[in-house]
Amino acid sequence: MAATLAEAFQEARMLEGPLRLKLAHYTAAMRALAPPFAEAYDRLVASLVSGEAGSAAPRVGDIMPPFLLPSEEGRLVSSSAIFARGPTVISFNRGHWCPFCRLEIASLADAAGQIGARGGQIVSITPEPAALLCKLRDATGARFIFLSDVDNAYAMELGLIMRVDDHLRSLMEARNLDLASFHGNDSWFLPLPATFVVDRDGVIRASRIDPDFRTRMEIDTILSALPGAR
Repeated sequence: MAATLAEAFQEARMLEGPLRLKLAHYTAAMRALAPPFAEAYDRLVASLVSGEAGSAAPRVGDIMPPFLLPSEEGRLVSSSAIFARGPTVISFNRGHWCPFCRLEIASLADAAGQIGARGGQIVSITPEPAALLCKLRDATGARFIFLSDVDNAYAMELGLIMRVDDHLRSLMEARNLDLASFHGNDSWFLPLPATFVVDRDGVIRASRIDPDFRTRMEIDTILSALPGAR
């Protein structure tokens, strides 16, 4: 068993197998090494589930609402320009500091060749500015598009929003995870991690929206959805 969460993350990252095993490995390590965090996450997820968080988000068959967001290079990127290039995997992520997001993005990066072979491309959307998008990109080895959802405006439009409660906020701040500094505002809102597979016409062909941010859409599910999204 790893002695630190950093070691546990590296173990999870190097595991052979589907993304769910990597996420489960890190979740188990958090329960063992950081029980207050694990318990705070459990309470937050239970609250999000009871409040039906994400239930108003777009579903399969809906048109993905349009966006115009800055990239890590500072360019404004439109959804119409992205979709015109082919089917798109859109992943909403909490930020560079989130180990679950880093595991997901690293797995997407590992599968980028397979996704590209099916005509697909990948976009990650987080509420962080360009410098932190670059940090997330470099930490995961990803070379796809990263976009900044300033003040969580797009996530809020889609109904993919949650607020960090005061107890979890205090735990995060004790570990120098200061969302106010990362986001440039003191709202302490985060997007619900969600994944959409969208076709050229902007129609959602597959999606995963789960208030439990410790789980994500499997790569095999994404690959299966892409042929039907051309």
